[in-house]
Amino acid sequence: MTNIVEKAKDIAKNHLIKTRYEHAKRVVKLLSTYYSPSEVEIAASYLHDIFEDTYLSEKYIIDEVGQEVCDLVKELTNPTEYYGDAKSFDHMKNASELAKRIKLCDRTDNILKRIKNIEEYRKKVPQYINDSMDLLEIIGSSDKKLAEVYKNTLVSLKNMVS
Repeated sequence: MTNIVEKAKDIAKNHLIKTRYEHAKRVVKLLSTYYSPSEVEIAASYLHDIFEDTYLSEKYIIDEVGQEVCDLVKELTNPTEYYGDAKSFDHMKNASELAKRIKLCDRTDNILKRIKNIEEYRKKVPQYINDSMDLLEIIGSSDKKLAEVYKNTLVSLKNMVS
């Protein structure tokens, strides 16, 4: 029987567009670099954008990888009314520590994407930096190392447009 990590990885690979799947893999890598994540955390990291980027149902995710993974993915999912809105972090205020870790890894990878493609994002970077600082303030982090990596990555982006 396939474990939930392999199932989640297959779901992400088969249902997300390639760039979003690659992003999910990088989030898993970041999470694994700074933590010893459980299978639930890794599975949720692969699927963190699944409800925003696909039409897969909660029932499908529960049937495939279980309620615990689905609940964590739901914590990470922006409410529908915020899709596309850079300031969509209020739902993370009361999120679990597991969700907060994954969200910081998710956003760190998004910041790194902007650094690698600075010319494409240059005009929107100042607002993105502000929103990213808001996220850190909203969710905080019990893990100082990951928070520091996040801040340093953000400073690197800021320095590129200063």
